Amino acid sequence: MVESTPSISSGERAFISFLINWQVDTNPGDLITNLAALGKYMTDKLPPKCAENLYRKQDGNLKGCVLAGKGIKRIFQIDGSSVKFQKHDSIMKCENILEPAAF
Repeated sequence: MVESTPSISSGERAFISFLINWQVDTNPGDLITNLAALGKYMTDKLPPKCAENLYRKQDGNLKGCVLAGKGIKRIFQIDGSSVKFQKHDSIMKCENILEPAAF
């Protein structure tokens, strides 16, 4: 059964998809990544005004972005200086906040 989830913006929904793809593409074995490595990738490889960077910048940094996002923190958690997926059962309850292509 899908739990009631908070209303989230399309920008947050797209950022969740970006984080899922980043995790799966760069760390498929453990599905955890260092926030500094992700931030470096975003600033070095993505255009400064792309949707992902603009969404990240609204909370100042990646950690703040993950902690502030109502939908993001249902999928991801901060573990020290890393971001990782919540437990599988928790994620499966959130299918209505994931982009169809990401789920």
